[in-house]
Amino acid sequence: MPIIIRRRTLEERWERTSSRRLVYGRRKTGKSFFVREFTEWDKYYLVGRGGYVWDIEKRGRKFTYEEFLNIFPEVCEGAVVDEFHRLPTSFLDQIQAYQPKEITLVTSTLHLAKELVSGNSPIMGMFSEIEVGLISPLDVLRDISEYYDGRELLEMAVYLREPLLLEYVPERGLRDVLHNGLRHAERIVSEIFTEEEKRYTKSYRAVLLAITQGTTKFSQIINEIVKEAGVSPTAASYYIQMLVDMGIIRRIPVFGERKSVYRHVSSLLDLYYYLEGKYGISDLWLVQEDELTTLLPRHVEWFAEDYFSELYGLRPVKILKPEVDIALVRFNRLAFLGEVKWKDKITKKEVREVEEKFSEVEKRFGEVERKVLVVPDASSVPETELEVWDVERMRRAVNLTSN
Repeated sequence: MPIIIRRRTLEERWERTSSRRLVYGRRKTGKSFFVREFTEWDKYYLVGRGGYVWDIEKRGRKFTYEEFLNIFPEVCEGAVVDEFHRLPTSFLDQIQAYQPKEITLVTSTLHLAKELVSGNSPIMGMFSEIEVGLISPLDVLRDISEYYDGRELLEMAVYLREPLLLEYVPERGLRDVLHNGLRHAERIVSEIFTEEEKRYTKSYRAVLLAITQGTTKFSQIINEIVKEAGVSPTAASYYIQMLVDMGIIRRIPVFGERKSVYRHVSSLLDLYYYLEGKYGISDLWLVQEDELTTLLPRHVEWFAEDYFSELYGLRPVKILKPEVDIALVRFNRLAFLGEVKWKDKITKKEVREVEEKFSEVEKRFGEVERKVLVVPDASSVPETELEVWDVERMRRAVNLTSN
């Protein structure tokens, strides 16, 4: 049986919005499942690519695009229209004309969704926006703690933020989950580009490979694309921005500088491109089991960054000198520093190095409220003035937010 994660973060956001909602996010993030199973609606229509609209309530009933547009004024109140962007553009004019009091539009194209709420769109200002990304780290950690504990709990949570992987657990271990998930990674990328009406070219691939291999600064990525794909720096800049707009990579500002670094949004896709760069995806069967977890420390770091960001309502930034794993700000003030040591034993020397690094940061930017060391088990850490957060403490903090 697949695990079902209750997405409390989305539920709270849903309750705070108006009754006209635009739900968007890249493919395979669980948008449709959330709207269908956890919200109230009267009618649910799914717009297919083949020229038909399916009535989900009345299984088997379908309309041509033209037929659906003709009946829309009668059925629009309380309706969900899923993948509405596939309809002719006159659909948006109808919404503007009939002004339904309660309606939900769902789309898998982030780029279009952003255009729809700005510029000259007929529905600009009419809808509350709800972006659906990967599952919240708080939600996934809370709900899979029934099946896992200790180090395994957090390591599974890192990758189970990708809804597609939930069907492979709890019967299987992390390596089995990753191996099966990687088989679907190429399809996820393909579907993202299809919905965005973009062609997956070697320029996009060059960006994604470069980032997963550690080339994260803008100028470095530009140079890599120019070299690998033979495009101009201007074109290379466009490809980077499009991948940000599509929700595949994210931009994180460097604190105190007018620079940014980039990373993959999904740990699964980061792993996919790491292995593709090393083996070629057609040779995935050659991958040794141990290599599936090669990037695990990096992905635990990303998970912890998102976890504390959500837990404390802070925004991620990057500090490069000295390089810190996690840096979070409240408004423009540095409020949180974190270092991840994802191993069984941590020495006194390693703890002192973290303390000294944080002290150096505070000399540059001022006193920081929280200085945190993230480890699998706090009992392995020598005495320190840092806040030590292990898996159990992270789990308990999540449960407190539910009460």
